[in-house]
Amino acid sequence: MDLVLFDMDGVLINSAKDIHESVNFALNSLGYSSKTMVGDSDIDIFAGKSANVQTCGVSYGIGNLDDLKCAKPDFLIEDFSQILNVVGKNTHDKQF
Repeated sequence: MDLVLFDMDGVLINSAKDIHESVNFALNSLGYSSKTMVGDSDIDIFAGKSANVQTCGVSYGIGNLDDLKCAKPDFLIEDFSQILNVVGKNTHDKQF
């Protein structure tokens, strides 16, 4: 399994359609079949859901944890070391 990281910080997004297209473009460009959007804010999670990919919230970022939980990510982790336990899992294997 490969783990590829990219940062969408600074991407200008004007609508839900832009979010969907931006996330899908980035993920499809990587050419991987298993995709997980990882983020520290509710907006990151909504972007992943909009792109129909698995989502993982990280509690250690600058985002608001309550907002992040309300966005209902498929997974929520507290430390980056947990990311490999999430990437490539099916959402029916959810662990919070």
